Amino acid sequence: MKVVKGSVFKRGKSWSIDAKLFKDENNKWVRLQKGGFRTKREADEFLREQLNKLDNGNYPKFENLTVADYLNLWLKEHAKHNMKQSTYENREVMIRKRIVPAIGQMKLEDVKPIHFKRFYNELREEGLSQQYVHTIHSLLRSAFRHATKWQVASTNIMEHVDSPKLTANKQLKTWTLEQSIQFLNYTSSLTDEYCHIAYVLAIFTGMRRGEVLGLRWSDVNLDKKTLQVVQTVYRTNGQAPTIQTPKTSSSARSITLPDNVIDELKAHKAKQNQWRLMFGSAYEDNGLVCPNPNGKPMDPRLLFGHFKKCAKHVGLPDIRFHDLRHTHATIMLQLGEHPKVVSERLGHSNVNITLNTYSHVLPNMQEDAA
Repeated sequence: MKVVKGSVFKRGKSWSIDAKLFKDENNKWVRLQKGGFRTKREADEFLREQLNKLDNGNYPKFENLTVADYLNLWLKEHAKHNMKQSTYENREVMIRKRIVPAIGQMKLEDVKPIHFKRFYNELREEGLSQQYVHTIHSLLRSAFRHATKWQVASTNIMEHVDSPKLTANKQLKTWTLEQSIQFLNYTSSLTDEYCHIAYVLAIFTGMRRGEVLGLRWSDVNLDKKTLQVVQTVYRTNGQAPTIQTPKTSSSARSITLPDNVIDELKAHKAKQNQWRLMFGSAYEDNGLVCPNPNGKPMDPRLLFGHFKKCAKHVGLPDIRFHDLRHTHATIMLQLGEHPKVVSERLGHSNVNITLNTYSHVLPNMQEDAA
């Protein structure tokens, strides 16, 4: 492990340390920064002690490093460079709004398994979902694993923290096939409707909202009646919608299309050509199937708001746009489609995820298996 000597300097009436200790797996320096020493000698001795511990293979104890300080370090040095922007922002919000207020002020070396146990219980009592609490646990496991790698903590405390229990999923909110058709009949009747094709794709393919908005005409083969999911639209906080890779490697997939969706796509393409002529040079051609009429990527929030407005007008049960994905899977399973096929259409990493998520749709599965 390479260690370079840090600098000791005076700041106001006290002395401070700024030392580069070692490089992490991303070749980024992990630093020791500490102030408040009364004399230069005191600062020199402290720095020498920490460097000696590193040279001897021991872990330095950052006495004043809090959980909040460390998690912010992890966000800056690891998460920001190794996660997609959407995932990074999600983790940053969890840390800032959930973890830091609960245990952020505790010193890194003082936090114990019971503190995490109590934290998880408080989140559940607040009404947060089991999956959300489990995601926070996974975040903390990853972050604290790097604490030992970077030698800013002597042990990985998360190895002694039990994973929050995940029980059976609560009943999903979905529409029936009849309700779905009723909704599509309404959206297709609207004047200058440009969101309709997004709803068709969501209901008949199970694609996620971002996947629908990221679909390009080059990803669609109208003759072979297939489409490829290779990118997604995501809206970064405060920024315009951007294009990024799918959620997971298994999310990149091929989906077979029924005839009615092919007909809808052809009709939509003709309408899109009219928009292109109407906007002229102002049209921004990104090759997207579901853009705004001017060709620019559609803001996911706009689609969500339009969806809720249309569903309310038709008088259908209140569901999320993401529940159209669940609606697709539920209808296919009810019609007798094999779970493996449904799993592949949804882009699940394995069929067990599909079976666990939609077990309520197949009440006789165990009897059939027996």
